[in-house]
Amino acid sequence: MPDIGCFSAGPPFFHPVHRPISLLPQDRDDVATAFLLYTRKNTHFFQFLRAGDVPSILNSNFLLETETKIIIPGWIDNMKVSNWMQDMKDAFLNYRDCNVIIVDWTKTNGIPFAMAVANSRVVGAEVALLVNFLEDSFGVDPESFHIIGHSLGTEVAGYAGERINRLGRITALDPAGPYFRNVSTVVRLDPSDALFVDAIHGHSSDIDTDKPSRLEQTGHIDFYPNGGEHQPGCPDPAVKSFIKKGVLEVARNLVVCDHYRVIDYFMATIPNHYGCRPVGVACDSWENFVAGKCSDCAVDGSQCATMGFRADEKKDIIKQHPPRKFYLYTSAKSPFCVQQYHISIKLRDTGWAVDNVGDMEIILKGRFGSKTVNIDKRNVAINSGMIYRTIVHTPEDIDVRSIAFRWACASFKLSESIRITINPTAEGCKLFLHSVIVTTYTTSLTNPGKQLVICGPNRPIPPNVYCNFKSELHCISDLY
Repeated sequence: MPDIGCFSAGPPFFHPVHRPISLLPQDRDDVATAFLLYTRKNTHFFQFLRAGDVPSILNSNFLLETETKIIIPGWIDNMKVSNWMQDMKDAFLNYRDCNVIIVDWTKTNGIPFAMAVANSRVVGAEVALLVNFLEDSFGVDPESFHIIGHSLGTEVAGYAGERINRLGRITALDPAGPYFRNVSTVVRLDPSDALFVDAIHGHSSDIDTDKPSRLEQTGHIDFYPNGGEHQPGCPDPAVKSFIKKGVLEVARNLVVCDHYRVIDYFMATIPNHYGCRPVGVACDSWENFVAGKCSDCAVDGSQCATMGFRADEKKDIIKQHPPRKFYLYTSAKSPFCVQQYHISIKLRDTGWAVDNVGDMEIILKGRFGSKTVNIDKRNVAINSGMIYRTIVHTPEDIDVRSIAFRWACASFKLSESIRITINPTAEGCKLFLHSVIVTTYTTSLTNPGKQLVICGPNRPIPPNVYCNFKSELHCISDLY
């Protein structure tokens, strides 16, 4: 059996704060890593592959000239307690004629967690041994391998990647938290472990050590749906879920539903037949994304990317930039994708000012529906020349063509410093609208951010009246 080298429990695998318990892994024979091959010729039963064993490859259905997906589960996870590995395998094979290998390390990925963490290094070495063997003995290109790991399985993928030259891609589904926060990149998955590394964070925290995954950036591109900490629709205690998924899997999901929801997000994109892509937007924080402060997909589209299976479509463009965080909304039910819109409202700077507060409402009108947007649930200060931004979403793209705008005025002094764009006349409050820009986030290379530009009239807009506007460009030279 080919050698996998030696392992140490010392630094950087030991850290007095973040890794106070560092164990040596068990013997590789006890870890007993197994590689289960599925192809379109054997979708319902697996074939064992073994590194160094040429007949195990020749006598299998392994395809030498196509891509290979390697699925690696995490802690206390295997095909006896979870359906997701089989479901993901079926999704890949339904989409494309390829090799799917499920890594089974059931014997040593359980309690205690510290021991499973140590054993993950051996499993990663075994995965690398298989990939390198296939390259050396059969000429299989390492770039054709895509490893998908969940939780602790993502770290297995990282350990494999550091031993493989030019590994194609690693997808990290909610990278492990305990023992992997604030540690050396030698210990955890990082962008150097593959030509392209993408991650989806679902139940993460860098402060709450009880959470199973980490918020820390892991790849060339990290997606944080709904902020990466809590996911809509969790938990799902419906009786039909127990029947469909099984008692053990549903019971687990009730406890760590957010942690497993990222698997659902990824699988919903293999392939995506729903006409909607989950588009993440580059931003420095979830709070700034929600506030609409990150609005530009950039001319080359590098500020927007598709979460999931197609995350690598723009990898060459993405890798020209430092690793970044991408944020997006999802829905609570499959296929989870929503269409996101960035709305920017600019008020005209008239020079007139009266201390005031109020609220603004926009109705997005499209060919396939409408969406009502309240700019602020509370009264908001309305300042002359001010720009207001927000992010909203709909289940599908409504193809926005026009808007209706309404605002309400509350006439009282807020503070000495507030300047309000209201024309104080006997007729009451009036507001001057400069423009509204509605950006539909897409991942198109030719049209990364579809925009609808609406210019306000020169006359004031009275309060409590819906005013309809269509696209006009006469204000485009003075938008910002």
